[in-house]
Amino acid sequence: MPTHATSIGVAIQSFENTYGVRPSGIWRAPGRVNLIGEHTDYNCGLVLPFAISESCFALMTPRNDQLMRICSLKETTIPVTIESPHEIHLDALEPKTMSTWLAYPYGIAYLLTHHGMKTGCDIVVYSQIPIGSGLSSSAALACSLGLGLCELYSLGLSRLDIAQMVRQVENTFAGVPSGILDPLASLTGKLDNLVYLDTLDNSYRYIPFNPTSCDLELLLIDSNVRHRLSTSQYAQRSQECLEICENLSVTSLREVSLDNLESALELISSPVLKRRCRHVVTENRRVELAVECIENQDFVQLGALLTQGHESLRDDFEVSVPELDMAVEVAITRGCLGARMTGGGFGGSAIALVPKGSSEAVRKAISEAYDKHGYALPDFSIPRPSQGATRQEDYC
Repeated sequence: MPTHATSIGVAIQSFENTYGVRPSGIWRAPGRVNLIGEHTDYNCGLVLPFAISESCFALMTPRNDQLMRICSLKETTIPVTIESPHEIHLDALEPKTMSTWLAYPYGIAYLLTHHGMKTGCDIVVYSQIPIGSGLSSSAALACSLGLGLCELYSLGLSRLDIAQMVRQVENTFAGVPSGILDPLASLTGKLDNLVYLDTLDNSYRYIPFNPTSCDLELLLIDSNVRHRLSTSQYAQRSQECLEICENLSVTSLREVSLDNLESALELISSPVLKRRCRHVVTENRRVELAVECIENQDFVQLGALLTQGHESLRDDFEVSVPELDMAVEVAITRGCLGARMTGGGFGGSAIALVPKGSSEAVRKAISEAYDKHGYALPDFSIPRPSQGATRQEDYC
């Protein structure tokens, strides 16, 4: 795999070859791992993500006309071939759902034309984040573009403004009824910290998190089952949560606490909706307890919470898949403190809290189980909470 510096160099070369000029700036936005708090963000709930080092990069230079040209760099090795740029006039942008990755740059540009973006630009993007891995490659793409264009044109938007805009792009242009977890994690991540986010008011604080200092590792298991949230049951889950709110006469499921959960469930006739409601309410509580565990360095209980979260996502919210269930089950039987799927589900990745020095054995056991069942072999890594989106000052 090429190094980060090599990848940047290849991207700059590709930009120059494509547009005949050097980029004015390069912006990086990371993917994220969500430690706990799944499908709660679009229910005004609590989440606990962190930014990862794998990122999407956007190389840009402004134009003097209203033409927007953009292409994606698929490989970062030399020699490299790059697709012909997609071109669109800013006046031709409109708020409609698109089925390709262009929904993100076109959506961001459309919204920014209403915030002072007057001219077009030339863009090359490339990403280190596997698409459909549950690590939020789409939000990283949109955040790199959003932050870059805002700074390139001095639009004065805050990171929260950009995160809300990225959410709007996901909802309106990409057709995914997601919450603000992914873009805000990408934009506000901090080295060796989790982002404890309350999506009721979008307030957040940082929680120091360094498992290695406690002889633990957080193992990321990419199942290589690729999801596509715009065509999965993700939208159905969001709609089901809205139906629950209508049944309970509340504006969001955040209004249902653990104390009044049982009385709320009695008002819901559908067994399916009862399970959906139970997941969201109990997951919010698991996030609160996870923060307490981390601050008290009670990683045994944290592991138990991770596993409970997976069971709830599997049984009550029904967004897991057999490959993720197997990764979690094998990890726990091999001595992990806990494990769960991470991300929107229907494929993607899982995480496991592993005693230091045991990750190799856990990897081997999961790979063997996958091979035995005829699944594509998983990929593994040890993600470290990383810095959020930023301009890459060293290259332009």
